[in-house]
Amino acid sequence: MKKADWFLVISIALLALIFTAFNKHVFFRAGDVTQETKAVIKVQGEKIKEMSLPLKEKHYKLEVQGKEGIAVIEFQDKQVRMYESPCAEQICVQRSWISSPGESIICVPNEIVVEIESAKQPYDAVTY
Repeated sequence: MKKADWFLVISIALLALIFTAFNKHVFFRAGDVTQETKAVIKVQGEKIKEMSLPLKEKHYKLEVQGKEGIAVIEFQDKQVRMYESPCAEQICVQRSWISSPGESIICVPNEIVVEIESAKQPYDAVTY
């Protein structure tokens, strides 16, 4: 390779590195820790409860009546999880803790949805 070829390769690599760092900084940064987040609980599509996070109490459990029975939602610091549910497969219970805006726990048989929302969401969708 000639000297000009090496210069071109290094320039492209450097531009790619700068572009990647810029994208991570602008598009993939975590949400502002000072912004207010809240847990929104819906049953059969209707919002029944909205709780600001973190709660004043360090540990709190809330019973919610769903289509199949009573589910228990647990709050701890800035995290939320489905602690108990009467559904058969327990997928919502296995989901574990959520804490970032945009995350959700959905219990399909019991028709309960728990979502974390904030005034300013850092991104519009999450894919796994």
